[in-house]
Amino acid sequence: MKKKTFTKISSFQDEEFEKLLAEKDAELKALARRIGKTLAERKLPNASGDRLISYLGEIKAGYEKLCAFVYKRMQPATHFPEVNTDANNLEAQKKKAVEEIYKLDKEIENLNSAIDDLNVAGIYHNVRDVRIKTLFFYIAELFFNTISFQVLGDNLLLSFLISIPVTLTISEYAHLVAMQFRKIQNKIKRRVFLFCALLLVISLFVVLGYFRSIGLGKEGFSLATVCFVIINIFIFLVAVFMHFKYSLTKEEKIKYHSHKKLKVEIDKKRAEISQIEQHIADMEAELNEKAILAMQLAHYTDNTIEETKKSYEEAIGNLKSTNIKLRSDRKVPECFSDPTPALDIHYDFHLYKPELEKKQ
Repeated sequence: MKKKTFTKISSFQDEEFEKLLAEKDAELKALARRIGKTLAERKLPNASGDRLISYLGEIKAGYEKLCAFVYKRMQPATHFPEVNTDANNLEAQKKKAVEEIYKLDKEIENLNSAIDDLNVAGIYHNVRDVRIKTLFFYIAELFFNTISFQVLGDNLLLSFLISIPVTLTISEYAHLVAMQFRKIQNKIKRRVFLFCALLLVISLFVVLGYFRSIGLGKEGFSLATVCFVIINIFIFLVAVFMHFKYSLTKEEKIKYHSHKKLKVEIDKKRAEISQIEQHIADMEAELNEKAILAMQLAHYTDNTIEETKKSYEEAIGNLKSTNIKLRSDRKVPECFSDPTPALDIHYDFHLYKPELEKKQ
């Protein structure tokens, strides 16, 4: 089965969303500085005995809400189940495709065996020979007939167009004579048939030869009609002989057409295989793009949450520095040394990842 090559997808980025996050972050940091100033005016937090988390409620809640907004906007959890479902569907489609291709390959193998049994190599050789070799005789006949019909006028194109159906008729007549001659087994009947057939076509050649003689006479040349008749008879007899020797018998025609039908059937089944392979390749490409996008969204969401957490710590730092700077008692509260309270984020889309990674 064909292996699809995938186009690399660029990193996911949402500039409008990032601008909105930056604005909200700036608002929260400004809020942190105002809270720090307000607390400094009240000489809070106390130098000792207080806990830092007691003064961070509004800021902490603001950044937790901001993280929830990130998850709501990106919705990374919604993509992994879809990718996993598509991956399972692709596996089922691949299994079905392998079975269908195996079945088609077997059918093609049987058709090729049937073609081998027909053994039409020699038949194709005969068909090719009779087509190629008689073509030259038909061209010569067409040339002679065109010259003959020029007696009707000087327009070469008109003479050529008139000579085409006459030439085709003579060619078909040569084929029919050869086929009928082949069917007749009695020697005497063969001779009588050939004589009658020649008598009929000679009458036409006499007329054409007469026209040629007239045409040459206009050009100042003189050549007896019988000369042209002899040339036409020679061409005609060679054409009859070629058809007699190389044209297909009834049985060969049946084999020949059966062979063509089998070849068409093989081509159709090979086209079916190509369609199946292309369908699977397209599904793989689509799944690959979805998986990449899902992983990019997950990575982008992770990074954004981490950046939000850092911004949260920076906001607390702004609160502390503003508070210490503006306190009239010049004291540094002991609670400012407390660890930064972690954001309470209840959203774990990572639960979907293991199955996706297993499918990759």
